[in-house]
This record gives sequence, structure tokens and C-alpha cells, in this order.
Amino acid sequence: MAYNIVTVNVSQTIGATPSNLQQMSAIISTGATLLDTGTPVLITQDSEINDLVQNAISSLSAESSSYGADFTMTLVNGDAIDRQPGSEIDVTISDCSPASWNGSFTATVSLNGELTWTVSGSDLDGTPTTLGTCTLEGSDDLVTAVNTFFAQGNSVGVYVLELGYNGDVVENEVAALKTYIEEPVKQFYAYYVPFTWDNDPSFITLAKLYTSNESKQYFFVLTGAPPDTNYVSPYAGIKSVVAFNDDTYPTTNAAVAAMWNLVSASPSEINKVPPMAFRYLLAVNANAAKSSILATMKDQNINYVGTGAEGGISNTILVLGVTCDGNDMSYWYSVDWVQINVDMRLANLVINGSNNPINPLYYNQDGIDRLQIAAQGVFNTGVSYGLVNGATPVNAIPFKKYDKDNPGDYGEGRYAGLSATYTPMRGFVAITFNINVTMQLS
Repeated sequence: MAYNIVTVNVSQTIGATPSNLQQMSAIISTGATLLDTGTPVLITQDSEINDLVQNAISSLSAESSSYGADFTMTLVNGDAIDRQPGSEIDVTISDCSPASWNGSFTATVSLNGELTWTVSGSDLDGTPTTLGTCTLEGSDDLVTAVNTFFAQGNSVGVYVLELGYNGDVVENEVAALKTYIEEPVKQFYAYYVPFTWDNDPSFITLAKLYTSNESKQYFFVLTGAPPDTNYVSPYAGIKSVVAFNDDTYPTTNAAVAAMWNLVSASPSEINKVPPMAFRYLLAVNANAAKSSILATMKDQNINYVGTGAEGGISNTILVLGVTCDGNDMSYWYSVDWVQINVDMRLANLVINGSNNPINPLYYNQDGIDRLQIAAQGVFNTGVSYGLVNGATPVNAIPFKKYDKDNPGDYGEGRYAGLSATYTPMRGFVAITFNINVTMQLS
């Protein structure tokens, strides 16, 4: 058609995709798998960990001698064994037939990636009829951690992050995690770190890098029980550390059970975020320490597993659900949620406002009003989600006053006049009820 009466112009407003950072968690491995170093792998159910730690055997043979037998083994992914030639590694062989080939051994890594060991008194010779699988040292801890995580539920997955073998030197392992955090393949809200990192100076130094109010990084760690009531936690005041004492570790892992509770939240009006204190924990055991030691752990912000017996409930529960600065985990969860969503909502408004010729977002009073309304919506939503305690007004300095007080900002397109003061929602931890007894009849 040569002549158009109507011309239609189309612009697009794109809604923000909700952030899933607060549902992202990782269990750290330091050489227990043959995964590529620094490449996290998602697990969505507990059985999947078996595929990561049970390595298929490519060849296994024994040569008998006067003192026993010399064994040689290669794995299907043998070249991926992250150890120096000549170093030793504990391995466990399973599912070979005959069963006499199975067992746990200390093997030496050869130059060509083979694993060799000697068993005195063994009469094995040749090769097994059926080849099974081999697990590396540290795999049991990974299996327990993953199983405990999914024992709480399957609403969210967890990643296994292999940092590689660093000679069992914690300082080097921590350095590997620091390197990953600085340039992550995927960003994680929470990490479960190995038990061997407990009380290590390099780990504490790393954790202190993430203690600012704006930091959204947490490290779950199992820590030893206080030896006496004078104990002072090395993590005192460190917001980013969530410390747990689990006196039945390595059979159970209370730290991972609590980590699931933190990252499993999916806030909505009908699925509010409850307090962390006294959450049910599954597949764990109540701590059997003396009352004085439990009281010391409470004073030092060390979490442990208790029971709901006081409330007539037999379930094991989380006591007290705090980060090492003493705040309920839901406190910092709320602070992080507000930061994430205010940032996203305002940025979304600005970007769409630059791509909407019908209703552009300009730096004037109307634009400031629209920014204020968008930020207010975040806090209103936070109230309905159980994250913000009470109505929270968002304040905005009027355009003319702000421009007068900050004459250089308009030229830069910078506006720093939005603010809000709010209280995160939390639950009860201690209740005092006063009773007066009298013989006087009313």
C-alpha cells in the first residue's frame, strides 16, 4: 500500500526476572571427586551424589609374590586424578567380584596416573571377574552432606563445588575458594566448608572479608564443642559464618541441614519466611553435651541440635538459628532480600524508562516519584512475605531541594535521595511468664 493512514509504533516493557541468589548453595569438595576444578555441578536429589563419587574402574590387577600381592588399578577417568605422582591417597573399592577384591587401601599415584598398593598376605592374582567402582578419600563426607541436605526436602537443589586437591593444606584450599568467589562460574549465597577448616586462621580471614551489611555471602561450618564454659569462639562477631556443633558428626551433619532451611525459602504471600530459630531438622541427632556446654554454645552463637520436648514435640530442632554475630539468620536473609529486590526493581524501572517513548523516565519530580513508588512496592511486598516488620515508608528528597543541595548530581544523572528505615521480621527466642501464687480467694 502506497499511503498509510495509521502508523503504529511498538515499544516493549520487560518485567524483572526474580533473583534466585538466595536459593544458591554449594557443598565444597577438596579432591574427593574427579570433577573439573572450579566447575560446580548441580544435584537435585540425593542419589545423584553417587554418580560423582563412585568412579568406574577401568582395570584392576594383582601380582602375587612371596609377601602378598601388588595391586595396580586405573580408573575410567584416571588422568583426572588431581594428585602429584608419588603421593598417597586412600581409596575404597566396591562391587568387584569376587568380593575379596573389595576393601579400603592406601594407594600411591604413579607417573602414568595408575594407583598401586601392596597387601601383605594376600593370595589374589590376576584380575577380578567383574570390575566395580572406586571412591576417593573424603567422599563419605560428601555423601553424608548431600543426603542430609535432601533429607530436609527436595524443593531446592545444591551444587558440589570441587576445589581440587591441595595437599590437605587448609590455607591452600581456602585460597582456592577465595579465587572462585572472586570470579565465580555461578554465584552462591551459602557454602558448606569442610570440617578441617574449623578454627583455621586463613578461613577466618576469608570470612571477615564478607562481614559488611551489603555482603550476601555465608559460610556454614562444623565446629568443635567448647572445652569449658570460658571458651570464646574464634568466629565471634563474624556475620558471614554460621557455626554448628554436631556431636554425632561424621554420621550426621547439622550444618548442612540448617543450610537447606536457609536456601529453601521461596517467599510469597502464602509461603512466608518463618524465623530460623527452632526449625525442624531431619536426619540429625540432639546434641548430648552437658547443659553448661550447651549454654556456652548459645552464648558464643554456636548452633546445635535440640529437641522440641519442652513444647511436647519429639522432633529435633535448630537451636538457635543465628549467624556468629548473634543475629537470627532470617534477619540477614531479610536484609539481603531487600537489597536484591530494591536494586533490581529500580534498575528495571530505569532501563524500561529509557526504552519507552510513551512514558520515558526523566530526571525530574515525576521520575523521582516513580522511583519512590517502585522502592515502596518492595517493602510492601516484604511485609506480606514475612520479611519486613510493619509498614515502612520510603522517603525521597524532592527534585528541586535535592538539585539545590547537590548541584553537581543532575549533570551526572545521579540521584541519592531515596531512603528507608525498616526492621526485619524475627521470632521469639525467650519468653518470661510471671505467676503470683496467693491463698487469698478472689
